[in-house]
Amino acid sequence: MELSVRLAAVHQDAAVVEVEGALDVSTVALLEAVLAPLPGRGIRHLVLAATGLRFCDGTGFDALAGVHTALAAAGGGLLIVDPSPVLQRLSLLMRRLPRAASGAPDGPADRMPRLLCGP
Repeated sequence: MELSVRLAAVHQDAAVVEVEGALDVSTVALLEAVLAPLPGRGIRHLVLAATGLRFCDGTGFDALAGVHTALAAAGGGLLIVDPSPVLQRLSLLMRRLPRAASGAPDGPADRMPRLLCGP
């Protein structure tokens, strides 16, 4: 499977990244390679344009949740804009998972990025 990840815009502490293709265990390293340097550049807010994301498995979604968690710790977060139906379904499923056994606010539902769907 193929994945295209492009840093489309950077403004102050925010960036827009466009993704197309399939985000899975075989392509997640590409996403992480593009996103990992951003916090070091002062990026705290990330908009992920995901209209072209045809497929996302649990590994890919976990990577997105990890990015959101890291940005949230710095006072920012991840917003996924125009998520594909696949990503919307996966997000809904992940939000329904029970919280961590400790009851702490770090269960799956608390580390999910926000989805902003089109009209």
